[in-house]
Amino acid sequence: MGGMSTLGIKTSQQRIRNLFKALVDISYAVDQGLGIA
Repeated sequence: MGGMSTLGIKTSQQRIRNLFKALVDISYAVDQGLGIA
């Protein structure tokens, strides 16, 4: 049970990390677009 809980926490952290990375990538893309424009 403890193992499953730990796995769930790790999965959540990975999901949050992926979401944060996506937001950063989008922000970077927007900055690049505005810089070119």
